[in-house]
Amino acid sequence: MELFISISIFVLGLIVGSFLNVVILRLDTGLGFGGRSKCFSCGNTLRWYELIPLFSFLVQKAKCRNCNSKISWQYPAVEFVTALLFLFVYLKVGFTLGFLALAVYFVLISSLIVISVFDIRHQQIPTIPLVIFYLAGLSLFFFGDGGNFFLRIAHGLMVASSLLLLWLVSKGRWLGFGDVLLAIGVGFWLGLSISVSAILLSFWLGAIFGVLLMIVSRKKLLKLAIPFGPFIALGALLSFLYNIDINVLMRFFTWF
Repeated sequence: MELFISISIFVLGLIVGSFLNVVILRLDTGLGFGGRSKCFSCGNTLRWYELIPLFSFLVQKAKCRNCNSKISWQYPAVEFVTALLFLFVYLKVGFTLGFLALAVYFVLISSLIVISVFDIRHQQIPTIPLVIFYLAGLSLFFFGDGGNFFLRIAHGLMVASSLLLLWLVSKGRWLGFGDVLLAIGVGFWLGLSISVSAILLSFWLGAIFGVLLMIVSRKKLLKLAIPFGPFIALGALLSFLYNIDINVLMRFFTWF
């Protein structure tokens, strides 16, 4: 039974990931999220068997069946990552807080994926997914997994204050104001201790990626435009999934 549920959650993640691709590509374009999907190159309306998550991409060898144009790797990547994160969250949370609470977690994860991929594509944190992230994080309080409601709001503002200071000092050169707003949502969701570790992890992960990218591209780090939102999301997810709070990080450094 547990295996069946896990597989079902993974398949659900694939389906949701397929929809998230539509949201990412149509967000802030004036296009609605309904209607039939089309090839962006030839405009051909895609049939149902061309829209099966992962499977269609592999069978069609990453090409449109009509015009033979290449299909972006974003499609299978978002689908697979969404499915994997849905499964990880289910294995961590399960139904201990109820079905609706798990659904809220899935909404929260989905909003983080949209925010991250959109930031990679456009160097911008989209407003609507950010608001959904806020609401999902705060609503966990009503399922018994959010601590004190008003304290979580204060935690969000406290966590974001350090990023706000960096934004002010650098005049927006080191990170965008959208990153500050995203950090508020992380605090709403995770509380102060885990959020602090999430932000620290995001800086470390971003620094490692930046150095590697600098070596590969042979450009100075300050000249590289690296979106920070995905690293905040990754730091938050790792901290949540593995219960990494500030005490864990302190014990880590003490061990060294």
